[in-house]
Amino acid sequence: MAKKHEFPCPSCATWITVPGEYAGKKGRCSACKRSIRVPEGSLVRVAREVDGPTVRTVEVAIAADTPEGVRLLALDPFLTWLGEEARTTPITDGQTLQLGWTLLQCRLVERRLLLLAPDLRSFPLELQPDLTQAVWTLFKHTQVPPSLGAELLIPTLRQAAVVGPRYAELPCLMERTASQGDDDSGWTFNSLRPDVDNNDPEQLSRVSLYEAVLASPRFLRYLSLPPGYAVLFDPAQGPGPIHLRGRTPVQPLPGSYLASTLAAELG
Repeated sequence: MAKKHEFPCPSCATWITVPGEYAGKKGRCSACKRSIRVPEGSLVRVAREVDGPTVRTVEVAIAADTPEGVRLLALDPFLTWLGEEARTTPITDGQTLQLGWTLLQCRLVERRLLLLAPDLRSFPLELQPDLTQAVWTLFKHTQVPPSLGAELLIPTLRQAAVVGPRYAELPCLMERTASQGDDDSGWTFNSLRPDVDNNDPEQLSRVSLYEAVLASPRFLRYLSLPPGYAVLFDPAQGPGPIHLRGRTPVQPLPGSYLASTLAAELG
C-alpha cells in the first residue's frame, strides 16, 4: 500500500490525506480550497478536550515519530497550561501564544483550536500546522544550558540580535550579554574571518533571532544559554563547537543531553 501523508489545513483545520509523493509540494485544501503546503512527513493529532468559553478542543499536529520523552517534557506541560487557560479565558482566532522561543498563532474554527508555528524556512515567516520543530526546539532549549552547568534563559524569535558582516560564515562566534530591553535578546553573532571588521559600528546591524537562525541554523540550539556564555564555531580548532563561559572553555557534563548529542553527531 502506498504511503499516505496526513495533516491539518492551516486555514480551516480540516485533516487531509494525500499520497506521500506530494510531500513538500503545494496544493489546495479539498475543504476550503486555500493554498496549502504538504508537510515532509505524516503528522498525528494530539488533542485535549477543554470545553471553555470559546474553545471546545485544543489540538496540535506533530510528526508521528516524535519521541515520547520529547512530548512529555516539551509538549504536554504546554498543553496542560493551555487547557487550563482555555477553560476559563476566551481564546480568539489569530491570537499569539508562546511555546518556548516560538510564537504560535491560534486558528479557531468552530471551537476547535489548532496551533500554527513558523516554518523556519521563510522570511517573512510563514505559518504551518506542523509543531514538531517547535516542540523539539523547546526540548533542546531546556536541555542545553543544564548540560553546561548553566541556568536557561529562553528568548523569543522576535527579539533582536546584533550581527556583524557575514556573521553566518565560519569561523563565527555567538555571544550573549545582558539584555538592553524587552525586545533585545542580548545575543551578538559575528564572523571571525580575518577580512571581517566587527569593530566598526557602521558595519553592525540588528536582526530578529528568527532571521539569524534562518541564516545559520547552527545558532538555534544554544539560544537559551544565559548572559556570560558564548559558542565558537571554528573548523580549524576541531569539528565541534567550543562552549565558553566568559573566555573559559566549558565541557558538557558527562551523560548530559549535549554531550550525548555531540558525540552522536561527530561520530
